[in-house]
Amino acid sequence: MTVTLRRHRPLASRTLSSKAGLMAGLTLAIVLGGTASAQDPFSAGERWSHAPAAAAPDWMPDEVLFAGDDSFVWSAQRGGDHALRLLDAVATGTQDARGTVARTAIEFGAPLIAAGTRGDKVFALRQFYAPTAYSRQPLLVAYDPRTAAAGAEMPEAWSHDLDVRINGPVRLAADRSGDRIVAAAWDDTTATVRLDVVNGTDGTLLGRRDLPAFSLNALSVSADGTRIAVIAGLTLYVLDATATPLYDQPVSTATQALALSSDGSVLAYGELGALSILQAQPGGGYAAYQRPTGSMSELPSRIDMSDDGSLIAIAWWDFMNGADARFEIYDTVFQFPISSYDQFALPGASQNLPIAATITADGHRAAFATWGNGVDPEVIVLGLGSFFPDFEVDLSGSSRGMALDATGTRLAIGHKDVHSQVFGSTGAVRVVDTGERRLALTNTPRIGGTLDAAAISPGSFGGWFVLGPKAAVPTQFPGVSGILLLQRNQLTVLGRPADSNGRIDLSLPIPNISAMVGTQMHVQAAFRTTQGLQFTENLVSPFLVQ
Repeated sequence: MTVTLRRHRPLASRTLSSKAGLMAGLTLAIVLGGTASAQDPFSAGERWSHAPAAAAPDWMPDEVLFAGDDSFVWSAQRGGDHALRLLDAVATGTQDARGTVARTAIEFGAPLIAAGTRGDKVFALRQFYAPTAYSRQPLLVAYDPRTAAAGAEMPEAWSHDLDVRINGPVRLAADRSGDRIVAAAWDDTTATVRLDVVNGTDGTLLGRRDLPAFSLNALSVSADGTRIAVIAGLTLYVLDATATPLYDQPVSTATQALALSSDGSVLAYGELGALSILQAQPGGGYAAYQRPTGSMSELPSRIDMSDDGSLIAIAWWDFMNGADARFEIYDTVFQFPISSYDQFALPGASQNLPIAATITADGHRAAFATWGNGVDPEVIVLGLGSFFPDFEVDLSGSSRGMALDATGTRLAIGHKDVHSQVFGSTGAVRVVDTGERRLALTNTPRIGGTLDAAAISPGSFGGWFVLGPKAAVPTQFPGVSGILLLQRNQLTVLGRPADSNGRIDLSLPIPNISAMVGTQMHVQAAFRTTQGLQFTENLVSPFLVQ
């Protein structure tokens, strides 16, 4: 695997959330190859990989997600003994699973998965023969990452039966926190979509609706959980947090490209050669807002939207030649692509279907994953104002799942070892890092072990690690660069000298107390520089595990 990082500004001055200045400076390319190994946390490259032993040659990931404030990677896969695996997001080298969920003899395909920022629950929508593959029971199941240890089987925290038997597609989505989970299944016998809204904490049913439909294509939930959008055949439905219908309209294309802003006030879906953007109206319902277009041979294959709905990541796919792809960040304020990058394939190239598009909450960075055309990298990361990738990952085969962390600097990737059009049944899960964060964990904190972190500010004289509860509203101090992201009246401050590179390190002992499993810690760093005090732009917020 080859990882290429292109920085448009020096690391010390880069602002991860800035919309301006991303084209400043020269372009620097760093190419890393080979297997994962222990690395400097501030260098670009692969952090870890996970694949089963050679004795299990039929294992391949289907989906990957970050979970628990990016503390874990939650993976669903086909083949092998396990349908689900939980991995530590922070590790080096070849990683074993933290927890597993066994596949049963009556299970159909790979589960669908969902997760949020909460660290006590991850979710899967599994299908079981009832009694055959043509009559299946969709079952929503929650698992607790806190109970996972040493690759042991993860017990169910709760389960919820959708009370329908199906021979059709299912979809699963969650709000950002993971407090509200939405599962949908198409019942071919009644031509309806069963949609259940479930409490992420205990599995309580919060709402149920059967929607008339001839298929089920896409499902999206707003980050705050107040709006649910469904593409069911050629109909778009919008529902509230209890599955009460609010709006519906016909659509021209049965698309899988669907996204909502954080409060559901902006909605976008793909059409043949265009992206339709709708805006919520004061009197209720939605109205057409904008319609950026591509060529008539293009489809928006996957999309995602920033919290405020002003920036949309669009993965366009040329379905006529099957190999050309275009990746954009579309600005709804200025109504044009603020970032764009094309992959043009040679005749006879492999089918390059985009399978994922994701954008950070503030919209400063978007990532795209594809099957690959045999020449260009399969994973592309774009920054605002950029017409060339900030970051690329060239895999050995096709992407099957991809997730971008909250900072836009880490990618979890599930891939096949060969192209999707080539027979093969093996793959791997990998985490790669751009090395741009100035504060990073260097291991997964375990009870009885240590919390290890590092921070860097070139030219600094020394610094402090600051621990405490996360602030609801950050604090800005006069004359200080950056903001304090923790509650200022509940801080623990640990001073550390800086080395010649301006790096400081923390190794904090953790008591061996079982009651501390699942406790979340928040750490920020600050530096003393010639320009004064500087806070790091990011926190690290790990959950303590066994």
